[in-house]
Amino acid sequence: MKGKIINTTNMDWKPHPNPDCKGAFVKLIIDASTDENLKTLVVKLQPGGEIPLHTHPTLELFYIMEGEGIVTINDTEQKVTPGDAIYAPTGSVHGIRNESSEDVYFIANFAPAK
Repeated sequence: MKGKIINTTNMDWKPHPNPDCKGAFVKLIIDASTDENLKTLVVKLQPGGEIPLHTHPTLELFYIMEGEGIVTINDTEQKVTPGDAIYAPTGSVHGIRNESSEDVYFIANFAPAK
């Protein structure tokens, strides 16, 4: 497999594919068509937006780039800020919400890509 450079600047924001999410938009960077081992999204969560509690058959690692949010993993809830990396193991219950007045931007990685 060849490597590649993907510029997301001119990609359109698409509504989050889960209809239960509100105020959440994504840019798909990598999916199984590129590499079956990884799925990567850039996520924008608007003020008042939420990706509600859910689980995956994959692990998820997300990295906060801008803004502040509230993350829940299983029974733990914590404020997250730029530079925070959140690890949600396979099958863990997790979600994020934006209670601030600014957008939250983060990278979400799923392994393997499903």
